[in-house]
Order: sequence, then structure tokens, then C-alpha cells
Amino acid sequence: AVLTRQGELGFAQPVYEQLIAREPRNWRPYEALGSLYLQQNQLQSALAVFEKGQRLAPRSAEIKVGQGIAYLTQGNLAIGLEALEQAVKLDPRNSQIRFKVAKVLWVKGDMEGAMNAYQQAISLNPSFIEARLAVWQLYLEQGDHLRAIVVFRQIIEDLPQNADAYYGLGIALKNSSRFQEAITNLQMAQNLYRQQGYEELAQLVQQELNQLSR
Repeated sequence: AVLTRQGELGFAQPVYEQLIAREPRNWRPYEALGSLYLQQNQLQSALAVFEKGQRLAPRSAEIKVGQGIAYLTQGNLAIGLEALEQAVKLDPRNSQIRFKVAKVLWVKGDMEGAMNAYQQAISLNPSFIEARLAVWQLYLEQGDHLRAIVVFRQIIEDLPQNADAYYGLGIALKNSSRFQEAITNLQMAQNLYRQQGYEELAQLVQQELNQLSR
């Protein structure tokens, strides 16, 4: 895993293959090599390696997640989701797995299931900002701007330097016709984006502010 994080993909593959040759009953090099193939988009190779690893460790949530991602990347949502749901059963305290399940359910159009999975991820990890932002997006899609506003106020309370939260709050307020409050929060988002070096995002916020100023 360290090798792949450092970007040494070409170097990592023979290392993992050597580990497998040395320790053929150890499932972890199989999981690492399968993940490497995933990064290279070699999906069939990834699935083949994950399958070997699963025979050694049938209760490995990591391998199930890898299989799920490979199937999803192939466009096979049903089998991919099934693999991720099995991973949840194997590691029910893992918020990242529940987050992945939620994203698949959202793509499949199961908004209620996606919301439940996101909320489960948040209950396991209250500081999971990506999941909380996803809940906001779901509320907006459903036209529930009031709940979206509540979600963003909670995020800002916990993370007052999170520009995305101010931006999301501004949009939710705009959609609720609370225009002055929307401007205030969008300006805050713009200032934070600029402080953090995201000038392009600051310009996108400016477009929203220009619309509100008309």
C-alpha cells in the first residue's frame, strides 16, 4: 500500500508478486496487488487476484470492497452493490464502506436507501464531511432546502473554515428565497476559497453573487 501511495505503480507490481510467491497463503499481498490493478484500470486482472485472495480470507471486507469497486467500474451495479453490502456485513463499523454503498444506491436511483446509508456512515464517523455534503446534495435534489440548511449549519459549527459548507448553505438559502443571508454566506465562502488558494472556485461563487445582485 505504501508503494502505491508513493505512485511507484510499475515498481510495486513485481514486489507484490514476489510476496505472493513467498507467502502464498497470505491474503494481504493479493488485496494489495488487486488494488494496484484497480488503479491501473486493469479490471479483469484485479478481479482475478481478488478472487484468489478471497479464497484465503473469505471474511476480508477489504477484498469485498475491491471486488465491488471493480464491478462498479465495469458498469455492473448489481453485483458491485452486492459485494459492497457483503463488505458492510463483514465490517459493520467501517464508515467508508457504507459511504461507497450510499453512492451506488444514489446512482441506482434509490434515494431513500442512499440517505440511510449516508446517515449510517455519519453516525459511525460524525466528522465524515464528504458524507454530510452528500446528504445535503440529496436534500437539494429532493427539494428539501430547509433540511439542507440545517446540515450545513451543523458542518459550519464543527468546521468554521470549510468553504464548501458556506457555499452549500448559500445555495440552499438562495433556493429558499432568503437572498440576503445567501449573499452573506456566499461571500464568506468566496473569502475562504481565496485564503485557501482556490481562485477558480472563488470566481464560481462570484457568478452566484452576480445573479443575486441583479
